Amino acid sequence: MKDKKGKKKGDEEEKGLKEDKDAKKEDTQLEFNIKGILVYPYFIAILLSFLLIYLCILKSDPSIKIFVLVAVLTPFYYFFLELVSRKIVISKDSILIRKLLRKKTILIKDIVQAGTASFKSKTYVFLDLKRGGPVIISNTYGRFRELLNTLSVLLGERRLAENFKKLPESSYTRYSDVISTWVAILVFISIIILRLLDN
Repeated sequence: MKDKKGKKKGDEEEKGLKEDKDAKKEDTQLEFNIKGILVYPYFIAILLSFLLIYLCILKSDPSIKIFVLVAVLTPFYYFFLELVSRKIVISKDSILIRKLLRKKTILIKDIVQAGTASFKSKTYVFLDLKRGGPVIISNTYGRFRELLNTLSVLLGERRLAENFKKLPESSYTRYSDVISTWVAILVFISIIILRLLDN
């Protein structure tokens, strides 16, 4: 009798553990950040810009010149903060899009259709909603293929546009921003070298 009760209790505990695991699996959230290949070069450029400002102060450049330099670089700093703060969190019921000082939550049930548009190395996903304008997600996010696959599973075949289904793998990578950032880094390095050589 005791053996039966013990076995029953063990089965119930095992069932409870299984249900807990299933619940955790269902509640799993996927996070997508901007690709490191984009963030790291910008971070290097930011450090170089600080070094440039420091050299200008060290060499006693006119205050107006330093002020203009900081004013020119401010949008660059803002863009970097915007870049590192962006995040997409996808759960089974919703999509949370975080940006600098703001966020937006979209319910999966409110998405009417998901489509895409590509231009050279840039790819955009358009999520048409029941209310309001479309939400746009670009391929600047890392694990972009996984992001698309997750959306496909959550939305189902009926809510996927043909261009979404046929999106080529080459559209997952975006190199134009990386190249432009490294060009900016080379410009900063050139200016810094000139400042160091300037007596």
